[in-house]
Amino acid sequence: MTLVQNIKFHLKIYFSYALQNLKVKMSYPWDFFANMLGTVTYALLNVAFLWVILNKTTAIKGWTFPELVFLYGMGEFCFGLFAILFFHMVTRLSEHYIVEGYFDRLLVRPISPLMQLIMENMDMFDLIILIKGAVLIGWSWAYMPLDFNFINILSVLLAFVVGATVYLGIFLSITSISFWLPDRGGLLMPLFSLSDVSRYPLTIYPPGIRLFFSYVIPFGFAAFYPTVWVLKSGPEALFVLLESSAVAVVMLAIAIIIFRLGVNRYESTGT
Repeated sequence: MTLVQNIKFHLKIYFSYALQNLKVKMSYPWDFFANMLGTVTYALLNVAFLWVILNKTTAIKGWTFPELVFLYGMGEFCFGLFAILFFHMVTRLSEHYIVEGYFDRLLVRPISPLMQLIMENMDMFDLIILIKGAVLIGWSWAYMPLDFNFINILSVLLAFVVGATVYLGIFLSITSISFWLPDRGGLLMPLFSLSDVSRYPLTIYPPGIRLFFSYVIPFGFAAFYPTVWVLKSGPEALFVLLESSAVAVVMLAIAIIIFRLGVNRYESTGT
């Protein structure tokens, strides 16, 4: 099978999985609308929080209200993209697949176990997070001196990919530790709470925290730094773009290596 045929084969299977997933989710329409209402309400509360903070000032550390909303929207969109494709994969790997032994069936199929995990656990319900992020980005863009041109649109699209990749790299690395330490999926919930830091300017935090979220657990590259390269211009933006892209690639590579090492030492449940 050539590379092109291999890609077509996996894409065909992927979209088949996606269609079946969507059919299952829409069989419970009220769940969808309840989830949508809760997500929108949460977004409005966060925007209201930003407005209250800025009601007495025009900017925070040089960030205006529209820029803060833009940053928050970028964070939401990047996380939404990650949530649709990978969230349930990383949260279910430990308990469902490793502890309960469902990972066994992934090993007897002629498709990569990681690809199967992604296809089985996509969740189209999280599309509402993308919509929320897009609305926030669109509103804030209208109030910023940011031209609506091809270069800026391309920068935003690239930022989405980089942000989602950083999220995947971080969470897949952590959840893959479950191959050695089963039921360590509990580590993910505190990390999901910490990921909210990417929706606010890192410049508001002390230097130690900025370094931690830039180079230890690099949530800053999930939204903050990509937003900087979109809003800035010149050499500074280019440097941030290259650095963010490099961090995304490195984090994904580390996650895949840890996952593959875990698969190689997987011993099933013993039952």
